Amino acid sequence: MKKSYISKFIDTLITFLTAAFFTMAVAGYFMGDTAAIIAAAVAGGLAMTALLSLSQAKKQKKTDPQIRETMNQFIFGGEDFALGHFFNALCKRYKPVSHNGFLMVRATAVFVKIRLNKLSASDTAIFYGLARAQNAKRLLILTAAGADKDCAALIKTLPDIKITVLNEEKVFSLLKALGAIPPVLIKLNKPKKAPLKDFALGALEPDRSRGYFYISFILIVSSLFMRHGIYYLCVSALCLTLGVLCRLDIKQKLRKNG
Repeated sequence: MKKSYISKFIDTLITFLTAAFFTMAVAGYFMGDTAAIIAAAVAGGLAMTALLSLSQAKKQKKTDPQIRETMNQFIFGGEDFALGHFFNALCKRYKPVSHNGFLMVRATAVFVKIRLNKLSASDTAIFYGLARAQNAKRLLILTAAGADKDCAALIKTLPDIKITVLNEEKVFSLLKALGAIPPVLIKLNKPKKAPLKDFALGALEPDRSRGYFYISFILIVSSLFMRHGIYYLCVSALCLTLGVLCRLDIKQKLRKNG
């Protein structure tokens, strides 16, 4: 699945700022005119953002419209709707047992977490614990966007249970094999504008920490060549703080408290 608008905006902003500050540092070394330095920084930021956007557009796979439509039904229908649909689908061939938020199919624990974002390591750890409590031998997690890097690394280290994460194509194939592709779209409410809280949580994604650290480094270097370097150091400190908060996975803690 494609990233949410919030994630796309933050990624684009980080790319632009990184390229702009790097260009500013180089231009500041050779130029003395502040206006020319700012113009060069903006041009460099826009150019790099445009190049990366074009590169990602070429690499991005075209999702089958039917797959996207099916995933959207589960995403916007909610996890209870998705879990209920797969329970009914599995009943055609097996005798699934419904637990609190997941299904047991023989010795396999099935979690249906079809969301816009990738599966995180923290969620996987929770699912693993619940599966072990049921003496499951296998753990199957259905998603739309697959697993993030930290999650993939965690899966390799967890013992005893074989963990499989299905992305949207494989989930659709499973539905097709079960003869359970939703025939009609569910009625959707008009999408609400993303609240400020969602924007803030999006900025604290663990995989954004490297971007913040990189910007912080660029700003520190830029402060050595530019006038009023204290402003660069202040913004650098802010980016460094955000990077540390991302590393600490503060987003997960905020969700538990909120």
